[in-house]
Amino acid sequence: MIDTKALREKILDLAMRGKLVPQDPNDEPASELLKRIKAEKEELIKQKKIKRDKNETEIFKGDDGLHYEKFADGTVKEIEVPYEIPDGWVWARIASATKNIVAGGDKPNEVSTEKTNEFKFPIYSNGVKNNGLYGWAKEAKITEPSVTVSARGTIGFTAIRHHPFVPIVRLISVTPLRDSVDVSFLKYMLSHLIPTGEGTSIPQLTVPGIKPFLISLPPYHEQLRISESIESYLQIIDEIDKGQVELKNLADQLKQKVLDIAMQGKLVPQDPNDEPASVLLDKIREEKQRLFEEGKLKKKDLVETEIVKGVDNAYYEK
Repeated sequence: MIDTKALREKILDLAMRGKLVPQDPNDEPASELLKRIKAEKEELIKQKKIKRDKNETEIFKGDDGLHYEKFADGTVKEIEVPYEIPDGWVWARIASATKNIVAGGDKPNEVSTEKTNEFKFPIYSNGVKNNGLYGWAKEAKITEPSVTVSARGTIGFTAIRHHPFVPIVRLISVTPLRDSVDVSFLKYMLSHLIPTGEGTSIPQLTVPGIKPFLISLPPYHEQLRISESIESYLQIIDEIDKGQVELKNLADQLKQKVLDIAMQGKLVPQDPNDEPASVLLDKIREEKQRLFEEGKLKKKDLVETEIVKGVDNAYYEK
């Protein structure tokens, strides 16, 4: 059987290393993208739409080929990066490359279990069932396309939220700036960075824990190409999964059929020279009688029935 989980992980790994699609030298470098993100965030801070993150940093490559991180207080220190990335890509902390990262709050005072004209904004929790839908609210807390990440329980479950919504406790929302970080690419990036599932060693995720995540950021248009390529590969892997389930079901059916045929005496040809099974039964009776006489079996163990075939070809138990 093909390990499709490992295949999915490999696709994401290649994507984040810049090895899934070819680079286009005409793409705007990601370094320019980061400058634009920084400028847009400064404007949003002035408008008091987001708060300044005093822990944001800038990562750059020095003339010596090493990577350094510059902090808000002006200090610079060398950092290690996990792998080499293509020209035009940059390393960054996810907080520096996105608009906002926030934790979900308490559920609204008024919640509807069904969508109505009044309650039209979905409320999402950290669950996987029904894509995390908890209920419906009157007002949305996040109005831009974002990626939500389960912070407890099924840790790392990611989902794209294209429409305004309300995140509640144990759900983290990561919102990119439009035309800077593709929301689909962001989802795949987070899926690659965060171990997923109830069995993960991470007890919980927090906003301060996610913000320093080191990411490899490609040019925006390459992000789009990567997302499209990942999607096509994952569809193929889904088909492999489906085929393997069907193959297993067929194998189970075949196994049962072989056993049925074997028990009917139709699996191998009979040999007229073989001792009949009736003689075998007589030997078994004699052996049981001997064991009874030696005190190794009780009398009740000698009680047995005999199945015979009548003249009408039906079977009877005597």
